[in-house]
Amino acid sequence: MKNRKTGSDSFLQNPFSSAPDTLPGSIFVTDFDDDNLEAFVSRFLNAEQDPGVQEIIVWVSSYGGDAYNGLAMADMVKYSTKPVWTVALGKAMSAGALLLSAGHKGRRCALPNSYIMVHEVRIDGFGGKTHEFLQQAGEMKNLNNRFLTVLAENSGKTVSELKALLAKKHNADMTMDAEQSKVFGIIDHIGLPKNIKQTAEGVMLATPPNKGKGRKTPKKA
Repeated sequence: MKNRKTGSDSFLQNPFSSAPDTLPGSIFVTDFDDDNLEAFVSRFLNAEQDPGVQEIIVWVSSYGGDAYNGLAMADMVKYSTKPVWTVALGKAMSAGALLLSAGHKGRRCALPNSYIMVHEVRIDGFGGKTHEFLQQAGEMKNLNNRFLTVLAENSGKTVSELKALLAKKHNADMTMDAEQSKVFGIIDHIGLPKNIKQTAEGVMLATPPNKGKGRKTPKKA
């Protein structure tokens, strides 16, 4: 039985049908807390330095998390000396959408049943004295502008265009399926190219038991 194809002959609906065992260049991201950032950076740097790794693949299946850490991961991808694929598995929301959009040109993918969600940065734990509140509000505004700027650049839009799209949603969550995400500019392809030689099996950066350690009021995207 022939494989059903999406988009072009080089992209398969069943991307794992002939994939070999996991190689060090595969990184699976589910969360954006400090522990997962540390694990991501470690694996990413190892892949960068491994002569046996020709391309790095970042698999994203996440509801999002700390915006600072999402920006850090996106920077790692952007400035990699090796080609970097980003792939959405099921969901790439918030900081997950930012990371997905950071893949190198022509190497951003989503499986057909994936959903991608973008929105403005939000902050947990607002409180304290008035001057502390105002300080946090200023920090949040700056972080939100930086987050939207990066997402807009990765999607081929201006910040004004992105903010206008969010305003139409009354600045609520903008959830898109794979096809809509491609039109939006977050991904380039639906499905996976035949020449990906790695899978995420056994490489998952699982959320550690001590989740919550670190920043008390994380800024979430």
